[in-house]
Amino acid sequence: MKTTSIGALFLSLLVAAGSAHAGIPLTNATCPGSIEVHADQGGPIYINGREAQLQIFNENYYEARGGGVTISLSVNPDGSPSVSYTGRGGSNGVCTVLADNVPGAGPGVSYDLIPKGKGGVEVKFTGGCWISYDRNGKRGGHAGHCSEWQYGQADNAAWSYLR
Repeated sequence: MKTTSIGALFLSLLVAAGSAHAGIPLTNATCPGSIEVHADQGGPIYINGREAQLQIFNENYYEARGGGVTISLSVNPDGSPSVSYTGRGGSNGVCTVLADNVPGAGPGVSYDLIPKGKGGVEVKFTGGCWISYDRNGKRGGHAGHCSEWQYGQADNAAWSYLR
């Protein structure tokens, strides 16, 4: 009986450990400073082609460290990833998630952050969609056809930029 109980405990721990990062979505992103990020479905996360040390905070937030860089990967409610980085000397920013594997995003969608007067920012996507935010992160005008994924990415990018 003890052997069966120990075996069952070991098996349950093994299953729990194997599913610990099941929430990591397939992700490819580029960050300022020539930082390339790749995450396989379920992990691991690679920084510039090298496997990074992974820290799991919960099923929707992960940090990967390697080469003097910390990558923060969060999973939005729709399952799409958001990626940001912190580098040496406190440099930080939002990474561009390449949207080939993001539901509803469309192939090759990326965006640029453009600072605007009075402390606001504009998020401009390839394909013509742009969304503006005031200095408090309140969404303002927009143009072009913007998908729900783009609104979510723009909200996250603007919030990260303005904080």
